[in-house]
Amino acid sequence: MSKEIEAIAHSDETIKRLLTIPGIGPLGATALVAAAVDGKQSRIARDMAAWLGLVPAEHSSGGRQNLLGISKR
Repeated sequence: MSKEIEAIAHSDETIKRLLTIPGIGPLGATALVAAAVDGKQSRIARDMAAWLGLVPAEHSSGGRQNLLGISKR
């Protein structure tokens, strides 16, 4: 199964770019591309980063900012 994932990872251009990031391997890169599809489901880049657990999620309204914690995904 690992060899199949590595073959997929080295055949897709998006996954190849993700593999250049330190700490991202073939399994993580293919999972990210499969889950995020094209990234257009997120309004802004910050929403995508919060989905990944890199920045706090934000739930704000009426000028009041409410930042949640960083997840441990």
